[in-house]
Amino acid sequence: DEPRNVIEIVEMTLKALGRPELEPVIRNEACNEIPEQHLCSTKARKMLNWRAAYGIGAGLAETAAWYRSFFKREMQNKNQQCRSVPRSMESS
Repeated sequence: DEPRNVIEIVEMTLKALGRPELEPVIRNEACNEIPEQHLCSTKARKMLNWRAAYGIGAGLAETAAWYRSFFKREMQNKNQQCRSVPRSMESS
């Protein structure tokens, strides 16, 4: 459970998505933000004997792959729907 800041998570996510060249826009306009916060799984480990199955890098990589696959199927479905419009409806 290594604390990471938001920028580190964003950079890891962009890398997993194959887009490390993208730069987040940081506006610093939020009021009353907690200066530092992170999640901790210590309680789950102790009480439930839980262990993470993935490290954050592997988890982000698998999540990115899932989204790529999902949106690829969505685009294929939309393209098939567009091709299957009856000719009588094309001129409407």
